[in-house]
Amino acid sequence: MSNLKFSKPCVRVILASLLMAVPSVASNLAYATEGKNTVQGETVATVMKPKSKAAALPGLSLPADPAPAQLGFKRDPVLKSARVNTSMKGSVSGTKRVAFPSSGGSSSLKASSPQTKTTGSLGELVKGRLRVGLALSRAEALNGANVDRSNQTIGTVDFSSGSQPSVEIRWSSSLYRGQGAQSAYDLNYFASLSMERERQLGSARFSPSAGLGSPQTLTFNADIPTYQANILTAGVEWKLSSALSLPVGLTLPIFTRTSIRNGVFDLGPRAGLMLGLILSMNPNSELELSYRAVNYAMTLKEFQQSDTQIGGAVQMQGMNLALRYIF
Repeated sequence: MSNLKFSKPCVRVILASLLMAVPSVASNLAYATEGKNTVQGETVATVMKPKSKAAALPGLSLPADPAPAQLGFKRDPVLKSARVNTSMKGSVSGTKRVAFPSSGGSSSLKASSPQTKTTGSLGELVKGRLRVGLALSRAEALNGANVDRSNQTIGTVDFSSGSQPSVEIRWSSSLYRGQGAQSAYDLNYFASLSMERERQLGSARFSPSAGLGSPQTLTFNADIPTYQANILTAGVEWKLSSALSLPVGLTLPIFTRTSIRNGVFDLGPRAGLMLGLILSMNPNSELELSYRAVNYAMTLKEFQQSDTQIGGAVQMQGMNLALRYIF
C-alpha cells in the first residue's frame, strides 16, 4: 500500500465521487452560525447560511452561496421591523429581520396615531328636545287691580287687553324613566319662553266698593297704556302615553315693556301657574292646550288725577293654544 501513488487528477476524481455518493458530506462541510447583531439599538437574528469549504479542497469547485428564489416583506408592528422570508435553493432556508431606520435616526417605525372621531354635534344635542312654535293666548284682561283715592280703596278694576299671538321656544328633555316600555312614571322637564305682541289696555270695568255706587265701564281717551309680555314657564311633563303628556309648571313674566305718555305704568313680575295637555301628532310636531295664569304687580297713575292710583296684584288668565315643531 505504501508503494501506491496517485496522481493529482486521480485524487480529484475520487474525492468528487465521494461527494456525489454521500450527500451528508456536503452538509457536514457547511456549518451554520447563529448570533445576535445590534442594528441601531435593535436586536436582529443573523441568517443561517452555509460556509464554503472550497478553499480547503484544492482543484475542486463548489457552487457559491445560492441566491434566494424570492423575497417577501411583511410588516411586524410589534418588533417595528420588516420580516424577510428567504427561500434558498437547496437544503438551507432561513428568516431574516431587517430594521428600517426612520428619518430621525431611530430604527423603529412610528405608528400613526388614530384620528379622534367627533361623537357629538349640535344636531344631536337639540334632536327631540328643542321646539319652536306659534301660540294664541285668550287671556283677555288684567283682573283685580285696586283703585285707591286719597289712600283709600274705593273699588277694583279689570282691564281688557284682547287676544294676542306669540312665538314660543321650548326645551324639553327626559327627567326620569320608569321600568318597562309603557311605564306610568315617565317624566320630562321643560322650560319655555313665550314672546307676545304688544297689548293695549282697552276699556276698564270698574266695580266700586259697597255703598259707593254701581259698576261702570270706563274707557281711556287718547293716552292708552300698552305693554308687551315675555313669559317664562318651567315645570314637568307627565307622559300619560306615547302620544299624550300632562305639563304642570310655574309662570313668571320677565322683561315686560310698558308705555304711557302722561303717567306711570309698571308691571312687575309675580309667579303664576299653568296646566295643560300635549298631543304628539307625529315625531316632529305637537299641539298643546293649556290654562295659564300670569301674575303682575301693577302700578298705574295718571298725572291728571294725582290723588288716584290703580295697582296691586293683578292676574292675566285664560286659555293658550300652541302648535310647535320638534327638531
